Amino acid sequence: MFCRTDPDAPKHKGISVILVDIDTPGVHVRPLPDLVDPEYPDLNEVFLSDVVVPATNLVGTLNSGWAMANGSLAHERGMVWVTSVIELENATKRLLGEAPGMLERLPVAERAEAATMLADVYIDAQAVRSLGFRGFGNLLRGGSAPEQALMKLFSSEARQRLALVAAELQGAEAIQGDEKFGAILPLSTSDPSPWLDQYFRSFGLTISAGSSEIQRNIIAEKVLGLPRA
Repeated sequence: MFCRTDPDAPKHKGISVILVDIDTPGVHVRPLPDLVDPEYPDLNEVFLSDVVVPATNLVGTLNSGWAMANGSLAHERGMVWVTSVIELENATKRLLGEAPGMLERLPVAERAEAATMLADVYIDAQAVRSLGFRGFGNLLRGGSAPEQALMKLFSSEARQRLALVAAELQGAEAIQGDEKFGAILPLSTSDPSPWLDQYFRSFGLTISAGSSEIQRNIIAEKVLGLPRA
């Protein structure tokens, strides 16, 4: 847990990292029911009420938490692009494989628009790969990688767009769920669950590892140099 240990220090100072056992008295976890399968929630809320942990649970040195947070996030986002690329490209491959049957059912006037949507999905997948290589190259050279925030934002929302396009092209069949799939499968290539289920679950991707709103703030400040409101 990243917590403030010096209330008088500037906001980026006075933060420390402390290990907190989930079974510690006062820690309450409240799962957020999944849209597809409430029995397998991916996200939850954690409440701490008068929680006390020993000082030996301190990670690193006191009040050095901000640097540790930046380091851990840089490591996470530096490699998360690999999984994002694999999942997006494989999902794109599955969708393009099913596309002929989907397009065949559409009126002729709608096929061109649908084909454009599929092309956009393919372009998104290629863009994610290119952006990932660029950011990873910067990290290997020892530099910073503002592309990490772009990567996280773009990849999670591209995955969401893909699932929505697939569900729309699938038509009425998209609402026919299958209990054997559930929500316990990851969003990946081998995920055979209905596209509409995947679309509902994709909202979690835009929240975990830094929400889309947070990523846009980082991009605005660190990449574009815009002033804070």
